[in-house]
Amino acid sequence: MSSNTWAIIINPQSGAGKTKKKWQQIDAELQGLEVDFNLHWTESAGHAVEISQQCRAKGYTKFFAIGGDGTIQEVVNGAFAQGYSDEFVFGALPMGTGNDWMRQYISKASIADYLSA
Repeated sequence: MSSNTWAIIINPQSGAGKTKKKWQQIDAELQGLEVDFNLHWTESAGHAVEISQQCRAKGYTKFFAIGGDGTIQEVVNGAFAQGYSDEFVFGALPMGTGNDWMRQYISKASIADYLSA
């Protein structure tokens, strides 16, 4: 795993199943980008914390959450649980029902805006 590889953590149940329904569209956009990434699917509440902690232990510094506010919060909490690093990059695609976290903190609009930067 290179330091340029993104850990993309996806909650397929976010947005009352919206992410799962739109997965083909999301996947097509991801595949069209010229970036390295590994997909990680959540299976239950709290799983995104565990996944992001495991990714951090493997050396990932780039994290991208696809899900709602809860998924985004879990990825941030897991990735930064062992401390902050200036090397960290975080982005998210809001797929929840409210997306309040994204409106407050993140201004980018698409996957390409984040992962191609």
